[in-house]
Amino acid sequence: MARENRLFQAIELVYDTVVDQSLDDALCEEIKTLAQADSAVLYTHDTLTKTATTFIASGLTRAEARTYDTVGAPNNDLLNEAPIDWAHVPIISSWKMMEPRVFEKTSFFNEFLKNLDIYHTTACCLRARGPHTDLLAVNSNRQRGPLGPEQQGHLQQLLPHLQRAFELRSRLESEKHERVALGDVIDQLDHAVFLLDDRGRLVAHNQHAE
Repeated sequence: MARENRLFQAIELVYDTVVDQSLDDALCEEIKTLAQADSAVLYTHDTLTKTATTFIASGLTRAEARTYDTVGAPNNDLLNEAPIDWAHVPIISSWKMMEPRVFEKTSFFNEFLKNLDIYHTTACCLRARGPHTDLLAVNSNRQRGPLGPEQQGHLQQLLPHLQRAFELRSRLESEKHERVALGDVIDQLDHAVFLLDDRGRLVAHNQHAE
């Protein structure tokens, strides 16, 4: 019951971050705790250029997490070498994609994960746009072991809400840019302009209308 309550709290927090992105750090911490992992990281990975941008991390310092951008991403054979059908496989785990003996010989493990005491990593796709993929990575060390069935189940339940929230955030950001661009255009007009929606409500006006 406690774990179920924790899951519901995490889902609620997911949607809170849509309108208040200052809660992103708290969300990352909540996911780490829910998955009983050592760290959780939100980032964007580009398989075309083999680069990444890390946004939020829990369980790692910002400096540690952002070494993925410069060291981890170029060497991440799990994402770069084989195309992943995220629509059908939204969650992947390192220990299921590659034999541990093979994985331990990769540059990704030796030059990045090993330095951060990460042995198991699970990636969840939040949004895929061509070569750009927004991902949540949940990591644990060798001693803690991979995510168990219960923790994987929590991630699977949480993932649709994370995906929906990221889509909403993207739409809101696009609408914000459109409003700013529209405001710049109508402010250049030398007469008052009022824009109304289909219900007659004022949605924008220029400086001359103030």
